[in-house]
Amino acid sequence: MYDLVIFDCDGVLVDSEALVAGIYSDFFKSHGIDITAHELGEQYAGKTDFNLMQDIQARFKVTLPEDAQAKVSSIAKARMETELQPIDGVKSLLKNLPFPKCVCSNSGYKRLLSSLDITGILELFEVEHIFSSSFVEKPKPAPDLHILAASKMGYAPEKSLVIEDSVTGIQAAKAAGMDVFGFTGAGHVSERQADLLREAGAHKVFTHMDELRTYLVV
Repeated sequence: MYDLVIFDCDGVLVDSEALVAGIYSDFFKSHGIDITAHELGEQYAGKTDFNLMQDIQARFKVTLPEDAQAKVSSIAKARMETELQPIDGVKSLLKNLPFPKCVCSNSGYKRLLSSLDITGILELFEVEHIFSSSFVEKPKPAPDLHILAASKMGYAPEKSLVIEDSVTGIQAAKAAGMDVFGFTGAGHVSERQADLLREAGAHKVFTHMDELRTYLVV
């Protein structure tokens, strides 16, 4: 059926997006920018930290301190070490998956490795099979990152399956010529997320990891 399964990290393997969105929301509010964690989760899903900062400054016509990104990253790192959790059921899926697998994420590489390590998922992947937005000039929703991952793993894009939780991730995988499934089991997703993922081109949408595991693991 597939030669390779590519997992997004935040929202599919670990439930970090709601946590990080709350941290960003609190930081922005401390600088007079009134935006909720829910708004950040819906409007900026799939953005790199740098692009998020740039977009917020342009949208609200403000200038944040030069060290803003470093400060938020430091806060996020400290909280993730105590609060971050894997998606329920993901470890069982990864251990029993009958396909080669890799991670393809818009998170920075250090945060990506940290998230996987904290939740005990890193040991289920080879480190060289983990690909970050910092590896390519154009991260998601461009197809570059997904294509790079398939190429480095030695598989054709058309024989690769991507599991994504965001519209931008779905769009990137489709543009890369890959089949793509949506996943809405993370805590940050909205009630309309499944419909949005289908509209973006997801072949199937799963709301619980058990459903995805039943489909992929024979």
